[in-house]
Amino acid sequence: MKSIFKKAMALLLVMLMSMGVIAPAVAEGEDTIKLAVIAPLTGDFAQYGEAYRTAVELMVSQVNAEGGINGKQLTYDIFDDKNDAKESATLAGRIADDGSYIALLGPFASTCALATAPIMQNAGIVEMCPTCTHPDLTATGDYIFRGVITSQLEAPIFADVTLNKLGASKVGIIYTQDDWGITTEQEYANKLTELGGTVVIAENYISGSTRDFTPILTKIAGEDIDLLFVAAMYNDSAMILEQLKQLGYEGKFKVQGTGSLYTDEFLQLAGENAEGMYITASFYAANPAENVQTFVSAYKDMFGSEPNLFAASVYDGAGLIVEALKNGATDSASLRDNLAAIREYDGVTGKASFNENRDVIKDEVVLKIENGQFVYVD
Repeated sequence: MKSIFKKAMALLLVMLMSMGVIAPAVAEGEDTIKLAVIAPLTGDFAQYGEAYRTAVELMVSQVNAEGGINGKQLTYDIFDDKNDAKESATLAGRIADDGSYIALLGPFASTCALATAPIMQNAGIVEMCPTCTHPDLTATGDYIFRGVITSQLEAPIFADVTLNKLGASKVGIIYTQDDWGITTEQEYANKLTELGGTVVIAENYISGSTRDFTPILTKIAGEDIDLLFVAAMYNDSAMILEQLKQLGYEGKFKVQGTGSLYTDEFLQLAGENAEGMYITASFYAANPAENVQTFVSAYKDMFGSEPNLFAASVYDGAGLIVEALKNGATDSASLRDNLAAIREYDGVTGKASFNENRDVIKDEVVLKIENGQFVYVD
């Protein structure tokens, strides 16, 4: 009878949590605090998932080396969603039903996060997405946070680079047909037009399915443009640049990208095809700031490579959760409140504060690829 009673109570607890009645708590007597992480560990976007894994591992190891949080060790479980929104939602359901996680970090892509957010909101579990720029994400509810600036806030920066740093006004756009790509294209096009530029042509493609970009690139190159804006991840962008060269369009117009390209893998795949390309990002590994160099050094020591934008963003996303826990959060509800109250968090991607919509506010820098390296543009 005791066993049946315990099972019934456990089932009731899960049901109440799924309805948002009970928030997951740091249990008295437990010696750990658990985070859940969703990221693409396999598939075309596995490199971004690896950035999640390494960044969280580094943050957790540093926190625990300093004694943990209020005497409790920080732990995490990472789940592979393969960058598939249906898989993300399934994993979110499992995390919500488990009842032992104080928060979810991730997923990587906006499309996946838009699928998990309603589940986390309904369960009353904080979701912190450090890499999702879709403006609608945090509108899901008050448990959903974003650790990167939105597409709306990035658009003026992109447009400024196009018009003022690259001196271009007639633009062609190629973008991935997903939530991130569509929103990035729309926001950039609107801002560019508002500032006096012209979008001559915009073409989309399906990431993971499109390997031959020549029809799209031929169509774009047939227009009178002086810049191609690429809203794509690093693997697709490298193929786009390679096929531009094969078609003989290299140097016909300037090329601009987004922070999604700030990875060593992009430099390796694109090679000399990326020379002279401009991107914007919220992190620069050569930034002389003490906290940035401490992070870069620790990351290199642990993993043998330099951290990219995504590792830095995830590290700060986890750091914001840690900061809120250190400030006294004991369950997901108080974690939500403590996160929302954070101002001027000194992260490696800049000083971060949350606005009333739980969207982070921070600055970005402009980078140029020169001699196979990302360099800061004044």
